[in-house]
Amino acid sequence: MRKVILCIALLIAVSGYAAGIDTLYKDFADQPGAEGYKVGKFLLAMATPLNKALKGLDLVEMVDLENCSSAIKQQFEARIQQIDTTKYTKAVNENSDGSKTAVYMAVEKETIREILIVMQGKECGFIYMKGKIKPGDLQDLQNMDKIGTPE
Repeated sequence: MRKVILCIALLIAVSGYAAGIDTLYKDFADQPGAEGYKVGKFLLAMATPLNKALKGLDLVEMVDLENCSSAIKQQFEARIQQIDTTKYTKAVNENSDGSKTAVYMAVEKETIREILIVMQGKECGFIYMKGKIKPGDLQDLQNMDKIGTPE
């Protein structure tokens, strides 16, 4: 009986801890007015010939909450405050025109493993990328409007 209670307590503790970036997409993509996009490793691999910067990505999640109610935006902002960002480096922090943008990166051995871009205020939402991204490929990721153009 003690083992069962211990297992249940452990599951509750783990599920509470997992309420971080991993569940952010699931919790907000289906909210009324939200637009959510999730691209997995398979589709990213298919798009790699179009843009070499996509080669290192395993997952891209994007949620736009701009058309959501203020209550949902407040829930999102409260949730962002709860995320443990100690394993991330804050690369950018910008406030302008009623919007705040922060860019967090998890770097391991000179390779970017995760990027989290959070927008709060008028433009509310986030972009989360996971994989193995070389710092030199960041410029290519910023120039996504040039997908398919010859190099």
